[in-house]
Amino acid sequence: MAKVVISPLKTKKSGGKSSVESMLVVGKGGKRLTVYKVSANSSTFSEDLSYAFRKNVEKARREHRQRVGSVDRGPARG
Repeated sequence: MAKVVISPLKTKKSGGKSSVESMLVVGKGGKRLTVYKVSANSSTFSEDLSYAFRKNVEKARREHRQRVGSVDRGPARG
């Protein structure tokens, strides 16, 4: 079983104060994953959740494009 290491990422924050924390997690096989942690008691919870969701969607699309070589859309209907 792989050892899981959790440490905060040192990233530049732009704009206003956000309660979203990004952490680097090392999973099985030494694969590094970025995890976004949202505080449920934040006054900006909805914006923070939207930010984390948006980042996850961007990552999924980027990975899909690398694997398939095209955007994540189905064939056109005739």
